[in-house]
Amino acid sequence: MSAFNKRRRLGAAIVAVATLALWGIIGVLDASLRSSRYFSGWLLLMLVVALALFNVRKKIPFLPLGNATAWMEFHAYAGIFCVLAFFAHAGLDSLHGSLDWSLALLFTGVSASGFAGLLLTRVLPRRLSNRGEAILFERIPTLRVALQREVEDLVVKSASSVNTTTIAEFYTARLADYFRKPHNLMFHWVDSSRPFRELERELFALDRYSNDEERQVLKQIHSIMLEKEDLDYRWAQGIALKGWLFAHVPLTYAFGVVVAAHVLLVLGFDGRVG
Repeated sequence: MSAFNKRRRLGAAIVAVATLALWGIIGVLDASLRSSRYFSGWLLLMLVVALALFNVRKKIPFLPLGNATAWMEFHAYAGIFCVLAFFAHAGLDSLHGSLDWSLALLFTGVSASGFAGLLLTRVLPRRLSNRGEAILFERIPTLRVALQREVEDLVVKSASSVNTTTIAEFYTARLADYFRKPHNLMFHWVDSSRPFRELERELFALDRYSNDEERQVLKQIHSIMLEKEDLDYRWAQGIALKGWLFAHVPLTYAFGVVVAAHVLLVLGFDGRVG
């Protein structure tokens, strides 16, 4: 068994034991006619603070606070336990007023985006590693422009050398927009190349109307198309890997603000504030 699988099993076991302990403590408190809401509420607050420390750790990587992988795994398993603790603390029947519903909806958004990010960071890097040599996400637009210029030069030269406009017309109608920007984002997310295969078939259909020189040009265009498709695939995976944070981080900050308001309100009603 790999070290990763061992850590995963250990993390799942810790979450399971902690959940059973939580439900046991809540049962004891309720049976003794003491409110379990304060216990589960303060536990949730500590969990939220602990989860927020992961973002702090990322901002100060130079401090000896453990490696990023360990922090990421802690963040994931603590997040799972946090979801279970939230349901123990606040079921749907206990939501009253706009503040409670705002808290519940924001927590749902933070949790959903977090689990989506966990899935994406597990699946997409493996996909990208299967594509061969890594390409920096920031370099992809520059490489795409270079391919666009290369294929345009090829089309112009072919039009002047073979004295026909078949390839040029096909490029204008079907390939110009394809090389201008990323395409088929959602298809790449589900690992499908269907739109590209359709475009390929259209290009191959020109072969029957072409002479030998034009066929060589078509082969070169197809080779460049394959490079462009690879860039689009990498771009799509990169957008997904970076994009989920644009939902998770703002929702987390908004959730933190509402949590602070919730705590102050609870303490105020309890007579501990003011």
